Amino acid sequence: MKKRTIIFGAISLICVMCIGASAFMLSGFAQDASEAQDKELLEAVTAAEEAILSVGVVPAEYLLEEVDLAAVEAGEAELVPQEVKEKLMEAQDSSLADAYTKDIADPLHETIGTVLEASNDLIDFDIDSGVLSPTLISTQKGENGQMIVMIECVGWLKAVQQIETDDLYHAQLIMAKDLITYSLIEQDGQWVVNGTLDMTMEIAPDTYSPFKGAYETLEEAVRAATMLNPEEENPF
Repeated sequence: MKKRTIIFGAISLICVMCIGASAFMLSGFAQDASEAQDKELLEAVTAAEEAILSVGVVPAEYLLEEVDLAAVEAGEAELVPQEVKEKLMEAQDSSLADAYTKDIADPLHETIGTVLEASNDLIDFDIDSGVLSPTLISTQKGENGQMIVMIECVGWLKAVQQIETDDLYHAQLIMAKDLITYSLIEQDGQWVVNGTLDMTMEIAPDTYSPFKGAYETLEEAVRAATMLNPEEENPF
């Protein structure tokens, strides 16, 4: 669960930084964006959500094809050695840079490294992430060419965690529904997020358990988590 704590802390900081400058620009603007623009805006904020969720993900393909998971279990190898960490950081930096303005994307670079490094200290990491059912709630014109966009979506993370009480590896599918208000500006003909004005997260109902199976080996848990289907499991 460490990633969720780190990421949500980073997002909350972005929210605090942006609310003071932009939150009070919402009133008095007509919802007059064209259908084509609405599509572009929805695609832009969906990409932003996907980029945030991908921070710190250690892809299952890499784990299953290039890592000696038995050696990781035995404490004889790192899950994410330095050279792999650098490659993952570069790819995730690129996704953030495409979706956010530089002043938001750059500070998240350190967050990526923190999450990946933590994966070496404890078996608790994400192997995949994504967004379901992104829905545009509203668009409003802001100042200086900004667009204020509210969306609702379900974010998901496939994860593996070792729980000390049973010494087993647990495959997980963590899901939450988000209602988010973004501020966007146009850069080089593309909409990018330049602020998160508000975010409300609805956790999955009590009837939903993110734990989808316990396994004796790390490889079994990774393979099981890979097979989880967010659309079928979606509790919202």
